[in-house]
Amino acid sequence: MLAYPTNFPLTNGLAQIPNNRSKATNKTLLLCLFALSFAAGIGYIQVFCKEGQIATSLFYSFTLVFGVKTIFMLSRAVNDSRIKYLAYIFLIKMIILLFLLHFAWEPLLNPHALYYGYDPQRYYFQAEMLARNHFNMKNLDINLNYPGILYYWGFFFNIFGHNTVVPLIVNSLTTEIACILIVFTGYHIRPFPKKHDWMLGLFMVIPEVLYFDTISARESAMMGLLIISILGVFLFFSKLLKKNKMLSYGLMALSIVSSFLVLFIRTPMILPIITSQSMLLLVSRNVKPSLIKTVFSVIVIILLFSVFQGLLRKSGFDYTDRIMRTQRMELGNEWTENSIGKKFVPKNNLEYAFFAPFRFAIYIAAPLPTIDIRVKELFLGYFFAWEILLDTISAFIYVVLFPFAMVSIYYIMRFGKRNWAVFAIPFLFSFASIAFGNDIIHPRYRLMAIPFLWGAIWLGRFCKFKLIEKSFAGWYFVICAGIVTYFGMKGF
Repeated sequence: MLAYPTNFPLTNGLAQIPNNRSKATNKTLLLCLFALSFAAGIGYIQVFCKEGQIATSLFYSFTLVFGVKTIFMLSRAVNDSRIKYLAYIFLIKMIILLFLLHFAWEPLLNPHALYYGYDPQRYYFQAEMLARNHFNMKNLDINLNYPGILYYWGFFFNIFGHNTVVPLIVNSLTTEIACILIVFTGYHIRPFPKKHDWMLGLFMVIPEVLYFDTISARESAMMGLLIISILGVFLFFSKLLKKNKMLSYGLMALSIVSSFLVLFIRTPMILPIITSQSMLLLVSRNVKPSLIKTVFSVIVIILLFSVFQGLLRKSGFDYTDRIMRTQRMELGNEWTENSIGKKFVPKNNLEYAFFAPFRFAIYIAAPLPTIDIRVKELFLGYFFAWEILLDTISAFIYVVLFPFAMVSIYYIMRFGKRNWAVFAIPFLFSFASIAFGNDIIHPRYRLMAIPFLWGAIWLGRFCKFKLIEKSFAGWYFVICAGIVTYFGMKGF
């Protein structure tokens, strides 16, 4: 049974409130946005893509139709007509992505430039090399810790052609599926309906999500795969889809495939996935506690760890070593003595433990408090210009809204809101893996945990106002102390 009060039904009573716009106006607006997004995408592909124009155009068209259709299906499933706003936003997002693709990403795809070497740049070209070499790594000058991302992008390049629009479509599709799962789950764990519940789906237009949905990055692929892997298993065992067994088993299969992809794209992230899946099965009120599910969770962890550790060792890859090994880099001249990034690189286990809360907070707020936005560089093809801009805007959003996540996590621990853990547990485990699994702080890594953070923020809206006030006061005290410490360490 779902943990709902008895004075209102499972469906959203607010959904029956008549909308100011007529249905005809809404339909006209949707058709106009669809036509504009379709024309912009197909036109861009025909003008700027030199390879795979037909296949990419069909793929783009399918994504638009699939995105709108699934959002409308979700609206009916949760009985909230406001969910359809996400269809408008999705179509507008596709136009924004094409803009970012042209001005923010394509100018960086010059393998002969001095700034060439950024991971997504290399993935874009190396994935095509791998696909053209029949997915055989031999005789290719590629040195990569996790080559699975090259097979991932190479697979799509092999089907649709090697062009910059293909990663944009793939990322948009996985993010949209992740959005559907996040919203569907959120509607079934909320304590009561609110007017703006549909805004849970707005994480797909957070600025840094937009940027990474545009490029051939590993983090953008991982974000969608993490959500599908974790929530797919949760929804299957929680029986929230018991009326549609085909969809339930299909989602479970998709979750398994996504977990395998995570294993080969970013191996260490399989650990927070398995841990989150098991914890959610054990603590959620939507999953009936039983010995079978507990045993299943333990067996899955043991088998997956043991089997893949054995398989990877045969290929010379030590899974345990890769989990525990942090990504170290030589601190060269580009690092100043007062650099915060340098000061919080742990050198031993004691420093790892001591720096843990600071690194967690830095990952939330980075690149703040530094604001290095140069408008002139945005349209001149300067390296990192757009990423810094969108990361900074995103950081402001996280810093302002993070108290909502704090109070929702407090509710879970203090008042036993176990259903809310469906967002909090994956966020904490995945964010901890990101913050403590890399010595050097890369803001882009946090992208993988952002949808779950957004879900925790969304749930915080349902908490008591006084607790929200206290959460904001405590958080901003920490922020102010952090700013003072930051400038003190920088020597200002």
